[in-house]
Amino acid sequence: MIRSIQNYVRSIKIMKKGYKITNNGSGFIPEGTKVIAEKAFSQCTELTWVIIPDSVTEIEALAFSDCTNLTDIILPNSLKKIGWCAFVGCTGLTEIKIPNSVETIDDRAFIDCTGLTSITLPDTIEELKSWAFAGCTGLTNIVIPNSVKVIDNAFSGCTGLTRIVIPDSVNLIDDIAFEGCTSLTIADFEGAVEEIGEGIFYECDRLAMILVPEGMAEHYKKRLDEEVHHLIVERTPAAGTNRNTHTHSP
Repeated sequence: MIRSIQNYVRSIKIMKKGYKITNNGSGFIPEGTKVIAEKAFSQCTELTWVIIPDSVTEIEALAFSDCTNLTDIILPNSLKKIGWCAFVGCTGLTEIKIPNSVETIDDRAFIDCTGLTSITLPDTIEELKSWAFAGCTGLTNIVIPNSVKVIDNAFSGCTGLTRIVIPDSVNLIDDIAFEGCTSLTIADFEGAVEEIGEGIFYECDRLAMILVPEGMAEHYKKRLDEEVHHLIVERTPAAGTNRNTHTHSP
């Protein structure tokens, strides 16, 4: 009996605030926890999966940073904020579903999660902050929800991204928003973005078409860098926009 208890104790990594990692790589967060503390599981390479309890409202900075073997995480509907660099360098993550309860995804939250191929964004956020998904090289497609009003340089260096649809809710795109998205071929604007920073398509060498609503070509020529003016094509009303599979009639 004593030996079995000793083996059980050795199988669990006890951390601050009652966080634990068992010998099968599962993370344990106590029920009733409201905030997952800064660096709670930082650099815990033995962590492979974790279910976050429904009581959690915030994941603080660097909470799961560099957990390179983390492959599965379930975020609760109670969650409101994902902090700065919360999942930076979690290269084993392939999919993340962010619930509609989330109001803030902070700067660099998922930067360099190179294994991510699927991200589901909530329709509750208004800003995609700086470097939030930068360097997610496995990402090929992203649906930006209609709640978003501001896009910072959130997708810089997403070299696998092939197309992007900007919903008509967006009124500001910051400098170098899609810098270095070297596989990007189509950028589709659904509405009239009022403010566009410099170099949003810098080093997007494969960009072949910038689709804009009918009658909006001059609007975008006044706002986009001159180097991409020849790529602007007006979309006819009949063509519309499909956010998953796109067709157009220039």
